[in-house]
Amino acid sequence: SATEAEITFAPVEAARSALSSTPSASLSNAKNVVLNFVGGDELILNEVLEGAVELIDGLDIGDGCMVNFNSLCHSSFPVDMASVTVVATKGEAASGDEGEGVAGSVGGGEMYFQ
Repeated sequence: SATEAEITFAPVEAARSALSSTPSASLSNAKNVVLNFVGGDELILNEVLEGAVELIDGLDIGDGCMVNFNSLCHSSFPVDMASVTVVATKGEAASGDEGEGVAGSVGGGEMYFQ
């Protein structure tokens, strides 16, 4: 008897889930997009990169947009689970136009979780 197993890459699944929850999202006016991936200790960079590509391909991102991604693994996240947050700003990252407070920090690429 053959055994069949389905392998899921948590960051890719998180990206697909994000895209399906906002099917008409457009970031064509964004100057800076930050993709923050958070997962458990088994989070693998190649999987995060695949998730980032999935998001970039699925979002309407303008040609002049700077895309940055961050990944963080932590033992408090369940195995085979990941979360992704997409933050877009109209100002350029170097100009300080992301905003103030937490919004500006996240727009600049900082990550927070509890």
